[in-house]
Amino acid sequence: MMPNGQGYLGGGAFVRSRDLLKLGQMFLDGGVWNGHRIVDADWVTESTSSRAAITPATTGLSADNFRNFYFPGEDGYAWHLTVLHAPGHDYPAYGAGGNGGQLLIVVPTLDLAVVFTGGNYGQGLIWNKWRDETIPDAIIPAISR
Repeated sequence: MMPNGQGYLGGGAFVRSRDLLKLGQMFLDGGVWNGHRIVDADWVTESTSSRAAITPATTGLSADNFRNFYFPGEDGYAWHLTVLHAPGHDYPAYGAGGNGGQLLIVVPTLDLAVVFTGGNYGQGLIWNKWRDETIPDAIIPAISR
């Protein structure tokens, strides 16, 4: 709970890696899991579309302090939007992440969902390399062979 008593999913959710991956697969399948509709297909599209810019101005942080907490980009509803720069091609992607390196990254054009887990708390520069380097430099080339 946050200090104001409202729920906060930014911490304290305990999800197994394989269950987090199921969420990514369900979104790849338009909101369907094992033949059962879980969320409306329109919600998949709406929630993974850009809703807010993440900048020093929108977060209220100075430019110097911004990189200690955020990365510039766009957010949907509970999804961080990004573009993965693989050799010879850029892939739009969206993801959810937790402090320490709990990451679910979804790449719709490749029908790909990837989960990472880690314990590098407060070190986003480390675990965001998994998204920005490991997926485009190692995983995408491996599945494209």
